[in-house]
Amino acid sequence: IYELPTTYTGEPAYPVNFTAFAEDGGGPYNVTIRPETGSTNFFTSGDPGSANPLINLNGIDRLTIDGRAASTGSSVWTFRNTRTLATVGSTFQLINDATFNTLTYLTVEGQSQASQGNIFFSTSVGGTLGNSNNTISNCHIRDRSDVSGNPLNGIFSLGTSGVMNTNNQILDNHIYNFWSNTLSISGIFVSSHSSNWTISGNHLYQTASRTLSSATVIKYGIQISTATGNGTNFNVSENYIGGSEANATGTAWTTTGNFNHSFVGISISTLATGNNRIESNVIRNFSLTHGATANTKLFVGIDDLNGNNFINNNTIGSTTSSNQININSNLATASVTYGIFLTSGTDTVSNNTIAGVNLTSTTGLVGFTGVHTAVTSGSPTVRIEDNTITKVNAAYASTIAGGFVRGIFSNGTTAAGARIITGNTIGEL
Repeated sequence: IYELPTTYTGEPAYPVNFTAFAEDGGGPYNVTIRPETGSTNFFTSGDPGSANPLINLNGIDRLTIDGRAASTGSSVWTFRNTRTLATVGSTFQLINDATFNTLTYLTVEGQSQASQGNIFFSTSVGGTLGNSNNTISNCHIRDRSDVSGNPLNGIFSLGTSGVMNTNNQILDNHIYNFWSNTLSISGIFVSSHSSNWTISGNHLYQTASRTLSSATVIKYGIQISTATGNGTNFNVSENYIGGSEANATGTAWTTTGNFNHSFVGISISTLATGNNRIESNVIRNFSLTHGATANTKLFVGIDDLNGNNFINNNTIGSTTSSNQININSNLATASVTYGIFLTSGTDTVSNNTIAGVNLTSTTGLVGFTGVHTAVTSGSPTVRIEDNTITKVNAAYASTIAGGFVRGIFSNGTTAAGARIITGNTIGEL
């Protein structure tokens, strides 16, 4: 264990590059770096140069950086990439087979408007292990707190063909103020050549209202898109998405501006034959205004694009008067929102609650479907069982064609596969 003294004021130069330890004797060894007892307000802050990370975990194994004084109490350590040019990089990067490392109880600030975000699980060219078996836990992953600046993504993974980033854990973090007015964003974005991740107990939110200045963008809470590289076996559970505080509470996650866009709470597209679990997540407390041009999906709580997925015990919206989902569209024709949208795969959708969704339109109408199954190939079996869909309110300025409010909708013929729909409770639509 290496303890930094209470007088610590940062590093003499950036980036800081951690490489594999030279070990003697009975290793392998675990190394922890942390503040010593009595430490307060540690800052590791600086400009690492063009496109560089502030801290580079380069092929290192079994390193823990703990932001608590003597590993007790709350975090006292902030890492901040201060580069303000267009070439700003991540704050932490894991690269070249960095394995079994832990970042815990840190505040990680950045403003990269490139995809790598604040924490970047990068490539392992020539490696064999990928950036794997790492843990990010109990961190605050956020925008710059000293000046204005937001990261595009909170956490991002993009591995190497044949060398996946696998078995990483993203646990109990607060990820907030990831934003762009013009680009797609994600609190957590697991992309190609990544597999077998656990994403659990995280809180994703915005502390300020956002104004869009460009159309046709998608805002995500959690995005998993790993069909390239055959990534699968994701466990996404007990996350809260929405609002301005932990547990998707506080004021609503609010967007304004007369531009069309989409919001997706959790999106998953993996190996078609793989298995994933999306369980006990809460997506609620939104106030979204959409523009006057067409958009296929204004809002989707859980968007199941590919894979064999178990979507169970999630809550989208709220059964009480607080923390509901409010959506207004300025489109003069019909547009659509969905609780859960199923595109492909053998899926089980059970014991979910979709409630407290309020739809308005200044000139047209907004349709709603609680659970939607699309036409699929390969004749998969889809089970939709014991879900509750209730308290959906729609007030329109028009009676134009194309509007609907549906609890469950199954699209296609029997060639699309069996649909077992049983035990669901649908009311107050």
